[in-house]
Amino acid sequence: VTATGTAPLTYQWQKNNVDIPGATGSSYTTPATVAGDNGSTYRCVITNAVSSVTSNSATLTVNSAPPPVVNVLANGEFESGSTGWNFYTNGSGFTSVVTPGSTGSGQALQVVITAAGTNVQLYQAGLTLQPNTSYQLSFDGYSSSGHDLEISLNKHTPPYTNYGLAARLFNLSASWQSYVVTFTTGNFTSGVTDGRLMFWLAPYDAAGDLY
Repeated sequence: VTATGTAPLTYQWQKNNVDIPGATGSSYTTPATVAGDNGSTYRCVITNAVSSVTSNSATLTVNSAPPPVVNVLANGEFESGSTGWNFYTNGSGFTSVVTPGSTGSGQALQVVITAAGTNVQLYQAGLTLQPNTSYQLSFDGYSSSGHDLEISLNKHTPPYTNYGLAARLFNLSASWQSYVVTFTTGNFTSGVTDGRLMFWLAPYDAAGDLY
């Protein structure tokens, strides 16, 4: 607060109209707030030998802390090679971990297609998920031929229930690009541990493709 008048001026801050011990300066900083402080009012009473004046009140809003960011994927940057990731094709192909990754450092997982198949997928299973919760998937990728891929999040076992991301198509280019998709989980009512994130390459892949 700023006040003018015949010195000396004294300051007393109040919370909900009650004096705050030791809060006798022209500014006041609250200690760490808690949910119970939401809606509290703060004001300052300035006094000299003649009179006193009370500032307008400020109302404090305490927002809930955002939930912690949890990465449900294991080995998402391939720092442990291909551990946790599985590749399947009814054509033929193979994977290997290569360096550098998309940023010129780190590692990337390379998928080489030697014969196209009708079921070609890279996936990670056993994901722990919460219902009706917003998740964000981000990844860097490219296809040497600019061929596309689809990404799904399903139950890992039959009937392969969709868990909120169903065959989302990504238009890859022949150079590194970053991709982001936000989605909300669904079709289950309590936490699950059988999520399967799947990068589906068929029917877009062809012999000679490198992802």
